[in-house]
Amino acid sequence: MREKFVDKDSLSKSNLEGLSDFCEDYFSELESVRGMSDYSISIAGTPTTLFSLYNGYTEFKGELIHKHHLSIKNIDEVVSGFVDLPFVDYTKYGKIIKGREDLMGAGAIILKTVLKKLGLERTTISVTGLRYGLILNNLAQNPESI
Repeated sequence: MREKFVDKDSLSKSNLEGLSDFCEDYFSELESVRGMSDYSISIAGTPTTLFSLYNGYTEFKGELIHKHHLSIKNIDEVVSGFVDLPFVDYTKYGKIIKGREDLMGAGAIILKTVLKKLGLERTTISVTGLRYGLILNNLAQNPESI
């Protein structure tokens, strides 16, 4: 998506509109499960980085991120700071975003769209990742394997 919708050197307002339109269509089937849960958990780089940026962290601080919430409003506030800012100037955010500069806009729009389609205003951040949850689930279902 980055290659298709994001300019080479910065994220423009029209890039965001194109990303949003694409995601609205791409994730439209999620509306069929809207309301089935009032809770979501988000893992990996995009949600942890967005939460960090919203809270002014310049480096990863898992203990300050894990189990906290990121709202659509928070996402919008962070993304508004990206508009027309050259990727090379993202250094103002510190090393938390280094190497992810051109991906953050698309990742933020994907997360925001999924939350909206599911009828959720926020998500809970996990720094443990998917494998951790799968291992815990497997252990809970097979206590004899401990």
